Amino acid sequence: MSAIAGLATLLPSLAMAVRRLHDVGKSGWWLLLGFVPFVGQLVLLYFYVQPSSPNALPSA
Repeated sequence: MSAIAGLATLLPSLAMAVRRLHDVGKSGWWLLLGFVPFVGQLVLLYFYVQPSSPNALPSA
């Protein structure tokens, strides 16, 4: 049952992460950095806690 819940929340979580990266002026492709152990997650966490940029990327 938890696998179904995990799959059901995967796509919305990815979409939210890409929107947040766009808010700070980064491409959604930066999300792939999460596959790099430890350092990738730290860099993404740094991007997530940054304030929104006035010249943010437009939403798709």
